[in-house]
Amino acid sequence: MLSIMFNRVGPNHVSLYEVPKSAFVTKPGKKRRHYKFRPLTAANPTRLEFKAIQLAHAIVKADCYQRDRFEWFMAWCFLIQHHRVFDWNSTELRLNPGVRNLYFDFVQTTLIGRVGNGLTLLLANELGYPFHAHFVTYLAKNPPAGGVVPPNKAPDFICGTTTSRAIFESKGSFPGTGTLADVSAALNDGLTQIGNWPTILGISKSYACASYVRESGDTDPEGSLTIFVDPESDNDQPTIEFPPVRLLRENYAAWFVAMGLPDVAARLRSGDSGSGVSHRFVIYRYDPNIGERKSIAFPSDHVADHEVREALGRMFEMPRFGIELEVLLGIPDLAQGRIHEVFGETLLPESASQSDTSGGSYSLFPDGTFLGAIPRLSVANPDFIEIIL
Repeated sequence: MLSIMFNRVGPNHVSLYEVPKSAFVTKPGKKRRHYKFRPLTAANPTRLEFKAIQLAHAIVKADCYQRDRFEWFMAWCFLIQHHRVFDWNSTELRLNPGVRNLYFDFVQTTLIGRVGNGLTLLLANELGYPFHAHFVTYLAKNPPAGGVVPPNKAPDFICGTTTSRAIFESKGSFPGTGTLADVSAALNDGLTQIGNWPTILGISKSYACASYVRESGDTDPEGSLTIFVDPESDNDQPTIEFPPVRLLRENYAAWFVAMGLPDVAARLRSGDSGSGVSHRFVIYRYDPNIGERKSIAFPSDHVADHEVREALGRMFEMPRFGIELEVLLGIPDLAQGRIHEVFGETLLPESASQSDTSGGSYSLFPDGTFLGAIPRLSVANPDFIEIIL
């Protein structure tokens, strides 16, 4: 059911704007330089392109960063409930007419936040940062050392590769007809959240992002958009050690929560380098258009639970949470504090997706996390693998 709806839609996009660094440079005793934001349409925007299932993938992934448990049916319910929030027949990401008045107060605020988080993580992937972690949650598990006092405010995400890191703060709203997106105020608020964390962590890249999604029929020329700034930063204060392996552990711990393996997630987050526990996965083969990386693993520790998920998944064509097999095989090294070469050399250079009428709709992120339907054309007797995690 849900996959059929995903399959009916083509690529979506929001206009993507980058504000010059000079717009937000702060020097002692001086105010930020004046920058003329409008008209935005004069800035020759690019596009942040994605498919519905890729946005759903990013939103669910962001949800799991702060959770120790995330039952698979909770994700399905969210995807079903909010799928009709958007007008998927529009090539530009748009809300269905009347959605702004359908959700009120904290419900609308929560939805805006989740959509904004999803678009921010899609942007992080686009900018070349495949690994993500919720900043405050990460910091709680890895407190600053060396007498550094953290600022009172903190950004949303810390993202990176095996060699670099960046901070992301996400803002956004659903502007009404005739209402301009408050881009200047939102980016200023985002920069305030980021504060001097880049200096404390020794990170040269930080992005304040704001996303605005309009309803279909709104003729505002700016349309739906994501705007971001990577401000200049100083590095004249103490830094906190932040080994890349910690970021990768947080990234995959969140997805193991989504996959229904909270014990694996807890072990990755705690840095437990013990012997681990054996887990069973079922392997399905996917479209060869994604090259050799077409083997996706899904947890099947409990036969009854696995059979229920399979039956429901095929009946309603629900997306399933999985992980690329080659990446899964590198997780034991990660649990031991080592970064397997798969995380640095053979990751996808960009996100992959497929939407068709064969039941093969999926989203495969650069880090190997997967959201998609079980392929109808898969073999009747799939492969299984036992792995210590």
